[in-house]
Formats: sequence, structure tokens, C-alpha cells
Amino acid sequence: MEEHWEGAMLWLEGCVNNKDVSDDDHGRKCCREMFKHGLGQILEEWFFHTITVKKLAVNAETFQGILQTSKRKDTVEETLRESLGLADSIFRPLRRVCAMLDIISESSNKCVKHFRMVFDNAFVLGHPSTLRVFRQHVHEYLGRKFRQHYRLWKAKKREEADPEDEEDMVLDQLSSEDEAMVDDSESYPFEEFSKNIAELEWITLLEEPLSDILCQETEKHILKVCKGQYETHLLEHVLNWLNGVALSWLRDVLSACTVSRKGHRSVRLTGTLLAEKFAQWKTRLEFHVFETLCELRMSELFDVITEFPESSPALGDLKDCLARTHQYRDLVLSLRHAFATRLLHPGANTAQILDVYISTIKALRLLDPSGVLLEAISEPIKCYLRKREDTVRCIVTSLTDDSNSELFEELGKGDGMKPIAHNYEEGDDEGDYDELAEAGNFEDWIPDPIEADPCKNSRSRKTGDILSMLVHIYGTKELFVNEYRMMLADKLLSSLDFDADREVRNLELLKLRFGESSMLNCEIMVKDIEDSKRINKSIKTTLQNKRSTSARVGSNAVEIDSIEVTIVSKQFWPTLHGEDIEPHPDIKKKMSAISHEYSVLKNPRQLVWKSNLGIVQLELEFDEGQKKTFTVNPMLASLVMHVAERESWNAPDLAAAANISEATLKKRISYWINQGVIRTSKEYGVVSYFAVDKLSDDHKHQTSGGAQDEDATERAVSADAQLEAEMKVYESFVRGMLNNYESLPLDRIHNMLKMFVSTGEHKYDKNVQQLGAFLDKLVRDDVLEFSNAGYFLKKS
Repeated sequence: MEEHWEGAMLWLEGCVNNKDVSDDDHGRKCCREMFKHGLGQILEEWFFHTITVKKLAVNAETFQGILQTSKRKDTVEETLRESLGLADSIFRPLRRVCAMLDIISESSNKCVKHFRMVFDNAFVLGHPSTLRVFRQHVHEYLGRKFRQHYRLWKAKKREEADPEDEEDMVLDQLSSEDEAMVDDSESYPFEEFSKNIAELEWITLLEEPLSDILCQETEKHILKVCKGQYETHLLEHVLNWLNGVALSWLRDVLSACTVSRKGHRSVRLTGTLLAEKFAQWKTRLEFHVFETLCELRMSELFDVITEFPESSPALGDLKDCLARTHQYRDLVLSLRHAFATRLLHPGANTAQILDVYISTIKALRLLDPSGVLLEAISEPIKCYLRKREDTVRCIVTSLTDDSNSELFEELGKGDGMKPIAHNYEEGDDEGDYDELAEAGNFEDWIPDPIEADPCKNSRSRKTGDILSMLVHIYGTKELFVNEYRMMLADKLLSSLDFDADREVRNLELLKLRFGESSMLNCEIMVKDIEDSKRINKSIKTTLQNKRSTSARVGSNAVEIDSIEVTIVSKQFWPTLHGEDIEPHPDIKKKMSAISHEYSVLKNPRQLVWKSNLGIVQLELEFDEGQKKTFTVNPMLASLVMHVAERESWNAPDLAAAANISEATLKKRISYWINQGVIRTSKEYGVVSYFAVDKLSDDHKHQTSGGAQDEDATERAVSADAQLEAEMKVYESFVRGMLNNYESLPLDRIHNMLKMFVSTGEHKYDKNVQQLGAFLDKLVRDDVLEFSNAGYFLKKS
């Protein structure tokens, strides 16, 4: 046995020292005898100890030194060539010896596998810093090779480019930065690199650098091509780029750097094994494409929404990406943050917020037809809009603005839409089954997604009615009906020609959506305007006939051609606020004539004049033929008519003639002073007013509609006045409560009104804030007193 041991050691030492022992049959025989007598494991241990000490330790240190001392980029290829060449020169002969030992011992690659572990551990795996530096060098080297491949691909595509192909147009937009970064150095050709990696079987050490390179280049390409581009479908282009550039290059790398061993021979890995490996990489990189593009589009989603519908292609790409990545939660959090920082703040006006909200509804319906995303994202917007006082007015204004309003277009679709429910949660999911039952398609029913809020029914979530969603920001349509009623009153009362055709059209569309019963008051208001036009014409005809008759008999008759009267049905119109004024005698005479003729025409009805409301068009004449037209309210018209009657007026006399206080006179007449029509003087503390004979050059060309005072331009109706009139009904209920209770807090009064005034014409439907404002007014009017958080009747 000693002879066999010495023969085996000499043969193995010769192999380790790279001596030619291929014809040494005696050494092989000695090794075979050692294994035959059960001493093979001892021989293997001696062999691995010997190569570790004499070969691997020394050369591994040299290998590490080559990698660690190379720092400059232009030496990366030379460093890899030298280090891999050294490792390959050590690996191949020793592996061949191990393969022969496996043949001798008739084991299945036991020695080869152990050698691989020892070799890799000695050179890289056992030294984390060396492994890190090696991968850095490989990353730089393969990165350059990828960019060379990319440059060749772009050159080929440019040669084949079709000017009308969108994908080729995207390619032309790419900058030449990558080309400038390409290094054409071939000091270490890829064929030699791949051969070394394949022989060393270090393909697994390339996975991390390969993954980093391909992911980074993919992200760079997606950012360059897709960022800010919303009007083209780009997902398909990116996937084509991935297949044509990244995956084709990866296939070449895997094929070149992978081998399959058969005994002591190496054969390139092809067929099924390579296909499986490549398929894993392809799945991984395709998912990275979907994930990267999804994250990019989520970060840009606010801009995508604001540019909808032109940005529909970008939403289509995002929808496809979400179907693969399921990043719905991330999308909700990202878009909510974007809304909070870019939209829901005092710097954005309500109309802008509503426009973005409407675009959000449309965009998210395209992105997620189930409505779950919209439900999760829209809640902060709705909460913020509810806090803004002008939200209802902005929505109603957009509804009736036919110039450029998306809501008006939505209203125009009324024929195909159902009326808006009184409450948002009105109805339940059984309606879905009823609709399917009518069509006989029970199998078409689709349950809600698992992310859906179980507290809300699916019908409200799936509705595509934008108007209904806006109205139900407040949970009821009554606020919008009342706001439209007040806006309609303003428009009708400010119309000089009684033209209500446009309002009739809007009203008919609103009736389809809000219901005829809700719009009954508005319908009567429009009818009042049409009736006023006919009544005005009838009264004028009657008075003209009387004037003709009076002229023949020599008597006087009133001429009213210059007056048009709007006659309204008080119980159907909003409260018309403002204190009545004393009209100028000339106007008052004409008003009396109209009242008389109306009482004859509509007996027993009588006119009750709101003399403070209306529009007066005046043409004032000055010396030298100067004329200027003004449009003012009745108070201003009455003042200037009084001033024109006399050469001068002192303030007390003019205030008495107009039946107003001197403070009101001073405030109102300032408009005419600013227009240069009236001038003032002050003697002995008394202010006098004079009509000018001629307009100055500055006032001659001044716009007559210039800044009137706030009271002069006040609306005929307002939400505050309407609310005050409605709350007045509940004063008697409050008095009755406080007669029975010494003192009641606000919440208790509110709850009692809801309990006891829950039906009838004056059903209590106000909130705590509105009730509090009304009770505070009663306190100011000395009807109630407030103390210790409670209200009680004022003691006489």
C-alpha cells in the first residue's frame, strides 16, 4: 500500500505542477488501488490540502491584488483580462485532475464539485471585498458592451426608419449621450471574456451586474422616452425595445458565458436549459418594465389628469401596467398626496378644483371601470369642496354656462341619464340584480373588487354620471336646486328685454336631471317673465289709446313707453331683499298709472312695488350737445333726476326730497361725483350739490359702468337673505320652546326642531351653524338673550 500511496502522490503532484503525466499509467493505477482499498478519501483530502496551499492561496492573493490595485476606468478591461486569465490558467488544469479522479473513483463529479467550492471560496466567495470589486469591474465592462450593442441597434433602426412610424419617431428623439459614452476599446474582446467566464463557470457571479445594467438601462430608456409624453401609447414601444435591445444582448451573453460539462469536456449550453434561463430573465425584466413605467405614470398622474382626454394613451399604458403589478394602493397614496399639495389649498380657486375633479372622474373611470380607485381618491376632494362656500354656486354656474363648460355638456346628455336621486345612498345593490333579471343575464353579474368599501353600495360606485357625483358631494340635490333658483332670479330680473329662451332650454334640461317637482318654482319664475312681457305690451297699448283720446279732448295722459315692469309671483320667488325707496315724482306718476291698469287687467290682483330693485338706463345731456349714457339702479337715477331740477341742493333738502338719510345720500351720490356729473361745495359746514353744465375731458371718456358702490350693485336675491326669510318661520317654534324651558343650548334647540318640525311645508332641514346664526340675530334684535351656553327669552 505504501508503494501505491507514493505512486499516487507523485502522479497528483505532477498534475498540480502542470507536468505532462498523461502517459503515466502507473500513477493512475496507484490511485485506483487507493480507492479500491477504501483510502480514496484520504488521498482526496491530501490532494485538496496540497492545491490549496501550493496553488490556490498564492494565486488567489495575486488575483485579489490585480483587482484591488486597479482604480482607473481605462484599465477595467485590462484588469479583467489579467485577473480572469490568471484564474482560468489555475482552474482548468486542476479541474481536469479532479475530473480524472472522479473517473478513477467512479463517483459522480464528487471531486469536481468539491474543487469548485474550494476554488470559488479561495478566489472570490470567501472575500466579500474582492467579490464586490470584481462585480464592479464586470458591471463597468458589461455596461460598455451593452452601450456598444445599443449603438449598433440604433444605427440599424435609423437605416430602416419609416418617417410615419411613431416608434421610429420616438427613436429619433433619443439623444446621442449614449453614443458619447461608448468605449470602442477592444483590449479585452467579449469573446475572450465570455470564454474565461464559461470555463470558470462564473455565470452566477454575473447575475447581479447583469441585473443592475439591464434594470438601469431600462429605467433610463423609459424616463427618456416616456416622461412627459402622454399622447402616445409607449408601453408597446418600451417592450419592443426590451426585446430588440436588452433581451437580445442578454441572450448573447448567456449563450456565450454558459457551458455544460460532459466528463472532462465543455460544451456550450443550448436548447432547453438556455431557454429556461432566458425565460426567467425575460419575465423578470418585463415585470421591471411594467413596474418602472407604472411608477413613472403614478408620479405624473396629476398632470395626466389635467391634460385628459389628450392623455388617454398614457392612462391606457398605466392600466396595463397596474394589471401586472397591482400597485393600486401606491397609486391612491401618490395621487392623494399630489392633490393635497397641488390642488387642495387656498391658492386654487373653486372652479379650478371642480375642473380637475371632473377630469379625475373621467380619467379614473377609464383606468378602473369598477370605481374603487375613484371612490378611494375622491373623498379628500369632496371633503375639501364641502368646506368652500362657493362650491354650489360654481357647480350651478358651470351647469348653465353654454360657452365653454364640461358640465353643460353633461347636462345636455340628460335624455340618456336617470334623474338624480334625492340621497346618494338611495337604492341598494338589488337594483343591479333587477336590471340583470330584466335582461335575463344573471351570469353577467360581477362582484365588487376586494378593495371596495363594504359600507357603500356598488351602484353609487359604478355610476358614470358626473353631474350626479358632483351634486352628491353634499348628499342632497336641494342645495343645488335652491342655488339655481336664486341665480335664475338674478338673471331674469337683470334682463332688459324679457328674453328667457335660453333659461327655458336650461330649465328643461335641469328638469330631466333634478325632477319636475324640484324645478316647479323655477318654471313658474320663467313663466312670470313671459307673462310680464305680454302684460307690459297690453298696458302700453291701453295707455297709448287713452293718450290718443286725451289729445283729441285736450286732457293729459301719462306716457310710460320708457318703463318696463317685471311682475313676479311672490310665493314662488326667492326673497327679494332691500328697503324700498321713494321714486322721483315723474317715475312715481308712471308707476301709479301702471298699477291702475294692472288692477283693471288682473282684477282683483294688485301690484306691490319693489322700488329699490331694477335697472335704469339714463341718457344725460350737457352743454355743447354732449350726451352720455349710464346704467344705474333706481336710487341713483332718482338722485340725479332730483339734482337736475334745481340749480343747487343742500344735503338736508336733497335727502328729504329723496326720503333717505344724509349718510345714505353721501354714500350714494359719490357715484355721480366720481363720474363728473355732480360737483359739491361746502359753506358754513353745509354741503351743497350742483349739476355740471359740461363734462370735463377726463370724465368725457370715462366708462359709465365704473365702480359703483357695493349697495348700488347688490343682487336682488342672496343666499343670506333667502336663509333669513326661511329661518324666520321657526322663530315662533323657538319662542314656544323657551316659554316651556328656562334656557336651552343650541344643540338641544336644533334636535327639538328636527323632531317636532319634521313634516309639512316648513319642514326643518337646516344645520347647526345656520340655526346658530339665526339665534344670534335674534339676540342682536333683543328677542333672546344668551348666557352660560344657553338661549332664553329676553325679559321685558
